Amino acid sequence: MEDRFALRAVVLGILVTLLSPLASFGGDVTLKLAHIAPPGSMYDAAGAKLAERVAANTKGKIEIKIFGNSQLGVAPELWAQLRSGAIDLHVVDVGAVSTVEPDPKNLSILQAPYLFDSQAQCRSFIKSPLGQAMLAKVDTANNMKFLGYLGDSSARAFATTSKRVTTPEEMKGLKLRVAPFPVFVATYKAWGATPTPTSPKAIYTSVKSGMVDGMDLAILDLYFSKYYEIQKYFTAIDYAYSGLGCWISAKRWDSFDEETKAAVLKAVQETEVYMTGYVKNLHDEAEKAFKAAGVQVIHPDLTPWKELAVKAVKEFDGKLWEKGLYEKIRAAK
Repeated sequence: MEDRFALRAVVLGILVTLLSPLASFGGDVTLKLAHIAPPGSMYDAAGAKLAERVAANTKGKIEIKIFGNSQLGVAPELWAQLRSGAIDLHVVDVGAVSTVEPDPKNLSILQAPYLFDSQAQCRSFIKSPLGQAMLAKVDTANNMKFLGYLGDSSARAFATTSKRVTTPEEMKGLKLRVAPFPVFVATYKAWGATPTPTSPKAIYTSVKSGMVDGMDLAILDLYFSKYYEIQKYFTAIDYAYSGLGCWISAKRWDSFDEETKAAVLKAVQETEVYMTGYVKNLHDEAEKAFKAAGVQVIHPDLTPWKELAVKAVKEFDGKLWEKGLYEKIRAAK
């Protein structure tokens, strides 16, 4: 299946190369930015701000058109299209790049529960020499370039339709929609739940039909998607922090002159400043919306959640990522 995605992306890439001019201040050009998140999401907000700043910094010479909500394909297809140059830019959660990382998949460590104690720690790691070296390895293997951190996400937690949950013991018997990443699945099993991996497009149907009893999502993802309208409780266990990243195809990046590259990188930095403030302000708005919809936000004691999560992490140490990497990052905070 991955070969089919790659072949289709190569064909699209050839067409884009023939039809699109090289991007520099010497001529106008339109870049295609794709992501999988629904309309109104943080991905959309980040993409819009990036487009605005790139246009301003290049004096209108570069336009970015945004194709969200999986319009151009699901995650594997978008990575393949980015590699081939069929799309120019991809906005996605930084940890999700581990899906195209050669073994060992060290960046999957960003999905490990309680790796960071705050969003600030996560942000610092991604910008650290270690974080940048890990990202560079993925870039080289995939013919792309990490342009930078676009802004904070909100911590992952979970919502339930009918059962109020404050401790792992109360998770037993609950079927929860979980993103299809091995670390997430193992963590929820350690907490006693029955994790059910589904694609983003299947979340609403899965919950509404009763196939699952709730979902693993960050509070702002729950808010933007309006999934809180079909949930009654949100348990803020804040077990994983991450942020949005932006990648560009190496082919497109290499076509830029130095002035254009500087303008684009400046736009990424400006987008990060904007989005970090934007996300912070939205948290209060989200909790108010939850309250108005009758959703109770629960802030439990995190101690038992952390104790069980650490056991789940050990299962992947030296297998999914390099042995000792979790402890190394924790110690460097």
